[in-house]
Amino acid sequence: MIAATVVYQTIRWAEGPVLSESDHPVNKIVVIREGATFLQAAALLEREQLIRSRSRFVILGKSQDADRKIQPGEYEFNGAMPPAEILSKLLTGRVLLHAVTIPEGYTITQIADVLNEQRITSSVDFLQMASDRSFIKALGISAETVEGYLFPDTYRFARTTPAKEVIRTMVDQLGRVVTEEWQTRAKEMNLTVHQVLTLASVIEKKPVRETNGHTFLRSFIID
Repeated sequence: MIAATVVYQTIRWAEGPVLSESDHPVNKIVVIREGATFLQAAALLEREQLIRSRSRFVILGKSQDADRKIQPGEYEFNGAMPPAEILSKLLTGRVLLHAVTIPEGYTITQIADVLNEQRITSSVDFLQMASDRSFIKALGISAETVEGYLFPDTYRFARTTPAKEVIRTMVDQLGRVVTEEWQTRAKEMNLTVHQVLTLASVIEKKPVRETNGHTFLRSFIID
């Protein structure tokens, strides 16, 4: 009976946030470190006044086998979020994503600097992976580096995202632009995909330009 009562009270507690929406709660960013235990995470949430009781949060977590299952990263919570919702975000790794814009014409080094400044990934790691032959081959690229294969766009990344994942995302975005029709058009002009991308890269780097590599890629099929 006592155990059943504790479980029932914990479930009811999990539905009740610290604050109500009428209190206009302020969003808070908390960082769950790599290797942090669930108890440490609960203590942090209690200290930030995002939950009322760390002990009840731990009980709630145990009901879902949460210990050692929470995902590290940067999270955004507020006091109006029910503990059950906070726990769900921790278990599924719904971390805070940051918008990062890679302008057209940027070199690999410039892209690495932007990502480093935004604390997305280390510029050293990025440049190393950008010229890693085995990794580049695994991406399906026949080149010495990924220069020209990183599509300029606005991306959303979590802080401390591995360089491999960042590069793969940018290359995949290029793949969405370089369609089968696009490749057929290149073949008709006796050009390889790499040659077209190299041409686009040259256009991007011209000091004075009437067009740019980004536009060139988008209009390649039509022109």
